[in-house]
Amino acid sequence: GYNFRKTHQLVIGARKVVKKDYIYLQSVHTKQNILNSLKSDSELVALAHPTIRHSYKPKFMSRLSGYDLIEVYSRHHYAGPLWDMALSAGHPIWGLGSEDVHNVNNPTEAGNVWNMVHAKSKDPESVYEALRTGRSYLIRGQNGHSDLSLESLEVHGDSLLLRLSKPAQIRFIGQEGIVRKSVLNSSQASLKLEYNDTYIRTEIEDGQSIMVLNPVIRYDGTTLPFKTAEINWFLTLIYRALFLTIPA
Repeated sequence: GYNFRKTHQLVIGARKVVKKDYIYLQSVHTKQNILNSLKSDSELVALAHPTIRHSYKPKFMSRLSGYDLIEVYSRHHYAGPLWDMALSAGHPIWGLGSEDVHNVNNPTEAGNVWNMVHAKSKDPESVYEALRTGRSYLIRGQNGHSDLSLESLEVHGDSLLLRLSKPAQIRFIGQEGIVRKSVLNSSQASLKLEYNDTYIRTEIEDGQSIMVLNPVIRYDGTTLPFKTAEINWFLTLIYRALFLTIPA
């Protein structure tokens, strides 16, 4: 993106360059139009630094679709609340970490945020599939090192069991971004999902490193409930007609 509010997207596995953008004002409709254009010619689309300049407003997150990932952590921002708004509205979106490096020769810009991806191989298709299905988590550390590591995350019926390499603060976050349970200074924690828990995601922190896990989402066991924005062709034609007839 090259618009005023820095509404940027990270396009993974892009097959061509999409030059279209809305430079000044953007509504939820124009943002959806851009996401649709990017998604049609790529493997994955992520919302980049969505809190910067309010590029993605909270009220939009329940309505937008057509993207796969959201940048939750970078060197500059944290977008957990926006992620929760999308998840709470029923969009199965996965978290991503990014350093937003602008100068590869600056050692302070690299080695701070990265993703642990559980792919079957290093082939691009395997990495795409792992990211597409949420088989990853992000870490915020220092100089490419984290003193936290994930031992296991198990689901037994309606219960989650988390094990870590060392004691840390563990937060289970659910619908509307509410912290369902917080555990201090422990290397393991469990949570029983209630009937109205549509998802649970986990954040872990020990003062040195931060780990953010992808959500466990309640679904029918067959297909995740992806929602798709639909085009209102009637209103679209009216909008375009007004745009062409009203003088600048």
